[in-house]
Amino acid sequence: SVKGYRTGRIVIIVLGIFIIAILSENFGKYYLAEMEFDKIHHKDPITKPVVDNSTPQKTNSINQIRIKKSLSKEYYKKLNKLAQNAQQYAKKHNLNEKYCLLVDYSLPSGTPRCFLWDFKNNNLKAEMHALHGSGGGSTPEKPVFSNKINSHCSSLGHYKITKHRGHMFPRGFYMSGLDKTNSNAEARAIMIHPSDWADYYQDYEYIPLGGSLGCVSITTKGINILEPIILKETKLLLLWSFTSFFPQPFE
Repeated sequence: SVKGYRTGRIVIIVLGIFIIAILSENFGKYYLAEMEFDKIHHKDPITKPVVDNSTPQKTNSINQIRIKKSLSKEYYKKLNKLAQNAQQYAKKHNLNEKYCLLVDYSLPSGTPRCFLWDFKNNNLKAEMHALHGSGGGSTPEKPVFSNKINSHCSSLGHYKITKHRGHMFPRGFYMSGLDKTNSNAEARAIMIHPSDWADYYQDYEYIPLGGSLGCVSITTKGINILEPIILKETKLLLLWSFTSFFPQPFE
């Protein structure tokens, strides 16, 4: 019938548009990766932990509330030196020369280890938690790094934070890897984005795995600081993730 013919044509057109969208660079590369993330990350609902307000005991349990410590003066000096290196890198690669992000994955996951550095004033503007990926045999205490697609690991190296938003994470921003160690960042749809997981577990000594498949997942407080800076600045911000293994990072 004519009605059936028209319906068939509409279905074919819609399917055609969807296939084109899937194959397009801007849709397929990012949206399908986020669908995979959503399938794994939201397999079980996130439950907020019961906070024990009693005096913490010394233990490495991920359910142990950590004792808050401040960064040592020695570590701060080392971070300052790394920031100077980052500033030179930013100039060389035409990136933002006002701010950068330094992520030290050798610090405990329950400790703020993502640092927003102010180049102009040469000081630490803000610090925030950053989760590491759950793949490759990673544990809450120790991340395993990989650049492989579908590894679900964090990758080390220099990134530029784009202004391209996510579908699953509308307050997040995609990142592009600038080194051999993170060259697949775009193909993996690696982002910096807020995470409920980081919000819920940020006061624990080690944050349980489950809030990152390789993305730099930070707290809502962290994105509240970063988002206006990323959007306002003309030049893209540098994010440099590394492991310092500094022996005495805390006072």
